[in-house]
Amino acid sequence: MDIDSGDNNSAASSTDDAKGNEEKTAAENAKNDGSAEASATGKKRPRSSSESSGKDGENPVEAKKREAIIAMLEVKKSGASSATTTRESEKISIASIAAASQLSSSMGWNGLGSLLSLSLLTNNGNSSTSSSERTRTGRMLPAAGGQSTGSSSSKNNGSLPSKEQVLQAAIKAVNEAPPFVHLSKTDSAPQLKITDSISAAPTTEATTTTLNDDSVVEASATNTMQSTTGATTSTLVNDRLACKQGKGEMRGYRMARASHGVMPGAGNFYYEVVILEPPTARELVESLPPNVRLGKKLQREMEEALKAEEEENRKNKANETASPTEGEASGETTKPSKSSSNGGGISSSAFGAHVRLGWSMRTGDLQAPVGYDKWSYGIRDIQGSKIHCSRRDDNWGGEEFGPGDVIGCAISMVSDAIEDGGEKTSTTNANTGGNAATSVEQNQNSHANENHIRFFKNGLPMGEFVITKGKREGGAAFIIPNGVYYPAISLYMGATVKVNFGPHFIHPPRKLPSGMSSKKKGGVFQPMSSLCKAPLSVEESSAKVAKEQKALFFRKADNMAQQKRFQELVKTEVQIQQDAYKNHRRKHILDIIEERKRRKLKFDDLEKDDFFVDSTTGSGSGDSS
Repeated sequence: MDIDSGDNNSAASSTDDAKGNEEKTAAENAKNDGSAEASATGKKRPRSSSESSGKDGENPVEAKKREAIIAMLEVKKSGASSATTTRESEKISIASIAAASQLSSSMGWNGLGSLLSLSLLTNNGNSSTSSSERTRTGRMLPAAGGQSTGSSSSKNNGSLPSKEQVLQAAIKAVNEAPPFVHLSKTDSAPQLKITDSISAAPTTEATTTTLNDDSVVEASATNTMQSTTGATTSTLVNDRLACKQGKGEMRGYRMARASHGVMPGAGNFYYEVVILEPPTARELVESLPPNVRLGKKLQREMEEALKAEEEENRKNKANETASPTEGEASGETTKPSKSSSNGGGISSSAFGAHVRLGWSMRTGDLQAPVGYDKWSYGIRDIQGSKIHCSRRDDNWGGEEFGPGDVIGCAISMVSDAIEDGGEKTSTTNANTGGNAATSVEQNQNSHANENHIRFFKNGLPMGEFVITKGKREGGAAFIIPNGVYYPAISLYMGATVKVNFGPHFIHPPRKLPSGMSSKKKGGVFQPMSSLCKAPLSVEESSAKVAKEQKALFFRKADNMAQQKRFQELVKTEVQIQQDAYKNHRRKHILDIIEERKRRKLKFDDLEKDDFFVDSTTGSGSGDSS
């Protein structure tokens, strides 16, 4: 029985295995049939309840999560694909970027030009890296996203910057190099601090801190540009028309030059410098470096200046206590007394702050005063002496000047003589046997057709004049050779000045020689501001880009969308330049009016200017421009 039962169990087990194999084979056949049917019909076979339970016995909830994750990844993949397609549509050929960069630089769109140049450097760098990697490995390396870094599309195409990038770059470019004549930051000694003209006034101490901080200027300039109105009295764009020595800098005279110069044969040009109040003796002493070494004479002058300043402060307090409005009524705060500016008493200006003004070639030494070498010609505040090649002349007819005075500097480039790179040697000196008086007199009578420099104080000419047969001649400080001359100032120990390159002046030059009084071409002085043309308008810039369209975008890949986008970027920078220029001109008019009011001068002529702003209504003729 046992043996028979064992055989029966074995047989039953064999039967069950056979049935299980048959069922498994049938299920596989059914699955294959379903797959074949789905392939034939293009439709998926619905899952059975057993299949929907999950893969390898997976929970249905987990299966749904897995399906949701897969669907999400597919959506992201499709989004990345569309973004890639959008980026590809924004591509522009490298050749067109190079042409656009060259056009931007030539037109003065420095912000856009710098971004396009950076784009060229970036693409060239990527191309070089790709070539070196390909050479080193002997095969193409895949880039992010599975694309080849050596594909022709990535090597030959780039992209234009965004509008926001151009906006920030244009604001930075305008702050570094305003679209008008200014004191050049790159052509000035680093010890000098070139600031906004409004920050030079002693009463705007808080504004000075803001305007001297370049990061604050750039961050705030956007709002100023976008909200330009006729009532704007100042702008956060640094006009770079004021200069002073940096804090803690006491290393002698240092020079700063203007951004534009006068070429040979250009005619007569003029600019003026307002001598501002220097710091007090106490402020000057506190700003000195801790390790500074002063000579005995300078130490004695410093002690005397401190004592005199303390005594003057006590007297002022006593006067204010007696009659608070007496000083304001007499106008003593607008201009210093003769004792403080002309050496009649000890003051901070007599103690340290000194100024030299004039003209200099680019080869003039920035670490020295104007007139130090043969490349510059200047006048100094002490006795009004003229200086050239470090040789001083105290008897040429100059006048001493100080805070509150306005010194005019004029140059006449009218000679066709060949440039000799140095001081012009007059044949008169040889013929007179070195007689300086005869030489000066003959030069005065013949300088009308020669390059020369002359100086003015508060609108009146310095120098010696000769009246012959009713003609007024003379007054030239220097007879100069041909060259390119730039307005130049040099400061010492806390001196502060404000430069005015025009087009309007506080004290226009008067009592000119007879040959220069006529209004013939080149007869009257032109303002230095005329050497810098006003920036193009939006319409003019658009016409310029349209004219250069074929030269800029000649590839089929550069579609119309990219051309229109480049025009929009140009308009963005041009608008920044236009706003900066308009704000400067309005500010210039208001500043001249204020300075003339202090000196009780008329300013009716300023109302005819296109940028005149009525300080009472905040509107002017320049609002519509």
